[in-house]
Amino acid sequence: MASEKQEIMTFRTGESLFGVPIQNVLSILGESDKLFCKAFRSKEALGIIEYRGIPVAVIDLAIAGNITSDSVLKSELVDMLLEREQDHIHWLNELEKSLTENEPFTLAREPDLCKFGNWYNSFETRDEELREILVEFDAPHKKIHALADQLINLKKQGDEDKCLSILQRERETTLVKLRSLFARAINQLKSTIKPVFIYLTLDGATPCAAIRVDEIADVEATEDDAFVSMTEMSLPQVNDMEYIKGFLKMGEKGDCLLIDVDILTHHRDMNTEQEKSA
Repeated sequence: MASEKQEIMTFRTGESLFGVPIQNVLSILGESDKLFCKAFRSKEALGIIEYRGIPVAVIDLAIAGNITSDSVLKSELVDMLLEREQDHIHWLNELEKSLTENEPFTLAREPDLCKFGNWYNSFETRDEELREILVEFDAPHKKIHALADQLINLKKQGDEDKCLSILQRERETTLVKLRSLFARAINQLKSTIKPVFIYLTLDGATPCAAIRVDEIADVEATEDDAFVSMTEMSLPQVNDMEYIKGFLKMGEKGDCLLIDVDILTHHRDMNTEQEKSA
């Protein structure tokens, strides 16, 4: 007998892919500032939010699964890019100091050997706009680093004034271009830090819980026999996430952790009862 298909909505928290049956999804909304916080016993319970007048408990999957959220990852990336921008300002200042004070130039001359170049060559992203911005870094970044050998050799020929003239010109052109790209990359990252709330339901009309996630991925039809439970794989629960049923094989889309909304609701109710009795 052929297995039946079911539709699964997938979403990401950090680098982890989760899924939930589409019939359990009531609504998807942007993160709200109307979250009523409370000192819940459960660490992943963020608080209460109202959905059309109905109070709903909000669970943060990143906290529940001990996952570094996309928001944190992107914020760290923004800080790193700001530091790498300053590195290149410092790099040019040190090159000028080497030329004018006859001191050895000790910073990385090869673009692949500086901290930014090392990161740049290995970094991957699903963000197409960010990827397009990063491609533009290649030429000005290489041009900046090529200045060390070019100007140091020119200085050896006794033409310091020409060295400094070229250096100033590159500050006003290539460095400006590089800094503009850093600003664009940072703005793109900041613009995509947009966690969302998924309101879940058991009856198709009433919200039973909400989960905060980083981004919605897709809706896919999958066969029932594509599901493999934790028990079948002899795997323990995912941290404190009792509501993870197991893995769902999604083919090229990648495997996801499937959430059982019944168990999630029961988990929420149990935590609420613990709070009341504390």
